[in-house]
Amino acid sequence: SIEEMVIDTTGRIIADTRTFEENVTKDPLATSKVYAVWHSCTNYPGYEVKDGICTPKKYKVTLNQNGGKNGTASYTATYQSWVPDITIPQRGGYIFTGYKATSGKVYHDKDGKGKSVYDIANTSTFTANWEMCPAGKYSPETSNECLTCPAGTYSLAGASECTPCPAGQYQSSSGQSSCNKCLAGTYQNATGQTSCKSCPAGQFQSKNGQTSCIKCVTGSYSG
Repeated sequence: SIEEMVIDTTGRIIADTRTFEENVTKDPLATSKVYAVWHSCTNYPGYEVKDGICTPKKYKVTLNQNGGKNGTASYTATYQSWVPDITIPQRGGYIFTGYKATSGKVYHDKDGKGKSVYDIANTSTFTANWEMCPAGKYSPETSNECLTCPAGTYSLAGASECTPCPAGQYQSSSGQSSCNKCLAGTYQNATGQTSCKSCPAGQFQSKNGQTSCIKCVTGSYSG
């Protein structure tokens, strides 16, 4: 008997043993000769002959971290086999959502888990996809989650950390994109505060956003 390479219903090449008589054709010019019928492995992209067996090829996959770092840089994928799990990249202020091929197909999820068989009969580059954290939230480089800024701080979109409110300002709520100026009659001389202080007796402040109060002049008072 001989082995003939055939395709199964999933598109994979399998070995199917057939009798020689079922796999022969006669040469019309020399009818005494017979030839085995073979399906060439090279007719199927992604496969090669190794030790007489049609074997899936291995391809290098490069991972474009797209602004991130510290993740898996590349790996070797076997054609029509599941892609391996990888270490996800890190990027402050952003959430990693997965790796995609140029076709848009997702091959790795947000946790780096393989999501598909490698069905590209060539080397490939997959690109990291990111979601920017919105204003009022932040994501440290070592995290893959947008966290809420606490009261007394604020952040703009894409922040890797929260910014304390400057002196003369405050923020009483969490998850904010800015701070509020202290109103006239109040002040704040520290940073990262959730409220302002009232001017003490004998002092005043007629402007907003101030870090101190002013002493009343002789002949005047403030109670």
